[in-house]
Amino acid sequence: MEWKIKMTEITRDLLYNKMLSELNGLAQNVVANFQDNMANRENNPFLIFNDTNIKKYMALGRSVDSQLGNRLQRIIFFIARMRYKTEHVPNVVEINITDRAARNIECVLYSISCDLPVEEQNKGFNPYRQYIYVDTHSSERDIKRSLKIKAGSTSLHIERYQFYGIANDAMNNLLNNKVHGKKLPVDLLFFDCANGTLDGANAFEIKMGGNLDTKNSESNAEEVKRLSGLFSFLINCSAYFATCYGECSAAVKSDLEEILGDNTICNNRTFWNKIIPHDKFTYDDFISVYANAFQATGLEESLQNL
Repeated sequence: MEWKIKMTEITRDLLYNKMLSELNGLAQNVVANFQDNMANRENNPFLIFNDTNIKKYMALGRSVDSQLGNRLQRIIFFIARMRYKTEHVPNVVEINITDRAARNIECVLYSISCDLPVEEQNKGFNPYRQYIYVDTHSSERDIKRSLKIKAGSTSLHIERYQFYGIANDAMNNLLNNKVHGKKLPVDLLFFDCANGTLDGANAFEIKMGGNLDTKNSESNAEEVKRLSGLFSFLINCSAYFATCYGECSAAVKSDLEEILGDNTICNNRTFWNKIIPHDKFTYDDFISVYANAFQATGLEESLQNL
């Protein structure tokens, strides 16, 4: 499906400035870490290259790929909030069993702005991470501590939802899940539903290119299955293995289909179209703005001069 929408200057500037900020951070970190990375490679007795350019670009390739994955994760989160709103792309989701016999649960969504004032932040503040807690019954202070924000901050947004008499299978998924009482990081989680309701959970295990080898395929498939099971108390819930570009490897595809069935893989444009706000811009707009921001960083010139 193709969307036709004219991107406004306000939206373009918002998206461009976010991307430029992230990509400038990527460029600065790659340059700053270059000498240390090169020194570490000199200690490797198994890659004996005499050409310093080969050593240089091998080190830079790994560094750029690593940094790009982290920066894209933040851009993905930012764009998802543009479409689904901050409260439906929460930082923390806590699923608490309130009455085991009656099969009642409470689901609490905690959200904090990416632009939280510095005076409300603690060291290590990172508003782009998402976690799921199962039956931990955390206090508001516990959540603030987890999110690295000041105890006195009034910026934490909280929404509580009650569910009664949920199905036995959904209850068992919560009771038997290995993350029971622990913190589970998730690459992306959003709820596609109207304000004041909770439904349409969409959870993602995201990889850059998706071409993983066989030894990782089953664990990635199991992670997608775990995410799907956690939200099975909702009428609509989905979990996916997603790629930012390229295609999911045959090994992961095979294991996902065996464990979860079809329609659990979102390759490239299919994934981006699930998070892009199509009333504001298209996938092609997104790639165009990204390319402009990437060029503006001067990363290519910086790497050539190292």
